Amino acid sequence: MTSIPKAVSKIKNLSLLLIVVIFLGSCQEVFVPDYADDPPTVVIEGYIQAGEDAIPPYVTIGKTYPLFQTGDEIQGPELFLGGAFVTVIHNGQIYPLTEICTANLDPVLAEQTLDLIGLDSLFLEQDLCFYIDVNQSIVPSEGESYDLRVVFEGEEITASTTIPTFVPIDSLKVLDQLGIPNFRSMNAFFTDPLGPNFYRLRVSVDGSPFAADFSSVTDDVFFDGKAFDFPVPKPVDFTMEIDPNTAGLFEVSDTARLEWQLLDEDHFDFWNTIEFARANQGPFASYSRAKSNIEGGIGIWGGSAIKYYEVIIE
Repeated sequence: MTSIPKAVSKIKNLSLLLIVVIFLGSCQEVFVPDYADDPPTVVIEGYIQAGEDAIPPYVTIGKTYPLFQTGDEIQGPELFLGGAFVTVIHNGQIYPLTEICTANLDPVLAEQTLDLIGLDSLFLEQDLCFYIDVNQSIVPSEGESYDLRVVFEGEEITASTTIPTFVPIDSLKVLDQLGIPNFRSMNAFFTDPLGPNFYRLRVSVDGSPFAADFSSVTDDVFFDGKAFDFPVPKPVDFTMEIDPNTAGLFEVSDTARLEWQLLDEDHFDFWNTIEFARANQGPFASYSRAKSNIEGGIGIWGGSAIKYYEVIIE
């Protein structure tokens, strides 16, 4: 049985899901989404993972806001809301998730929790809540389906996901770079089974948050059923000056940790649309909305099989 602090400490890199509403018109015509004036919508973000180092199943709840607001109406989305009843259903068994709010945690633990989920300590002034299988009552398994049911403000919100069968990385190879001493590249080798598969890869270096430069997800359209290798780049920090000669390369003594996931298709579609929108923003970008598998709201209840690989760069 996992204590609340231990369960909380395993939650890393919770993404703050805001519905992707990029409303940038062209110089010729303005496009107005047909739901631009819709009332606030409940946003669900939840994940269930199978794997040795998987985090416990968890869910966060938020609300969107109308696209067009004026004067005193202007407000942002609401995130990490409490007051919901959240359950996961598997094979007829109902598993309630525990609501945990930072206001009820020891201040030190609350600050550590915010740091783990990528929020500044200034957010300690707010009460942030999430829902987690604290006691690890659920044992997520590959090939199994899991239903989500959320009752929030009198409304029922549901979703379903299936955890796919894991496909391991066969090997990782670190390569010297001619003419660039103390820098290395990395390649991953694996064998893709026949049939549609959906992958996600993110990298952490020396304990940094897991990240990918542009897109972390891919399907197997171009390598279905084949042995395949691909480069594993070191995530680039775009807030710093970038050397084009070493961008994406690891440095000797780096400790790289790879987060390798098999996703169900809805989970893949969600991240694919999110990351496509992020990578294609600009003055002539088109409107884009993240795909959702939530009934009665928007967002994602995503299943995945996961494994972590660690490589010390030498």
